[in-house]
Amino acid sequence: MGGLIIDDDFLLSQYPSSINWNLNLLGQKSTKKQRAYNELVKEVAELGRLCRKPLTDARRFIVLSHLMKIIVLLDQNFNNKEQIVQSPNLALGDEIIKYINEHFQEDIQVGDIAEKFNISHVTLNRQLKQTNNLSMGKYLKLVRLMHARELLLNTNKSIELVAYESGFSNTRVLNRNFKSWKHKTPTEYRNEFSKYFS
Repeated sequence: MGGLIIDDDFLLSQYPSSINWNLNLLGQKSTKKQRAYNELVKEVAELGRLCRKPLTDARRFIVLSHLMKIIVLLDQNFNNKEQIVQSPNLALGDEIIKYINEHFQEDIQVGDIAEKFNISHVTLNRQLKQTNNLSMGKYLKLVRLMHARELLLNTNKSIELVAYESGFSNTRVLNRNFKSWKHKTPTEYRNEFSKYFS
């Protein structure tokens, strides 16, 4: 079976539950689910065949449908779903995430969020790690970066405006964080990928 690399940001945006995946698949002999394995092999082979042809809009859509089928096959057949102990404060973690998603464009810091929920930084980070396996600072930064990426790909807004609308204090901070995340500056990323999203 050929190799397949799926961008983790794309996977999380399309299939959020994948953040908790624990895949167990090390070749055909590693699984008893031969029917699912054979279907997975078929889907990956078809995906590879399609990707070797010139990508038209229609073919890109077909590629995406095969990719989604692969993701579902992996989740339903090769993901070890361990019993998760429900945290009594899980609702608090969800509230924190909701607040961040609604206010990330504002000039909020980790301390502001801890104060808003009347909890310590330690408790704040613990809640976020239980909910999405990221620290508070990393989650806030990721939400801002993903919004910046969306603006870069889908609008012609200036880098200054992208930084402002994504919650970064200035373009220098956006550039530094974006390059650390995608190994390209926002301008380089837009020039390379926006043609696929226009």
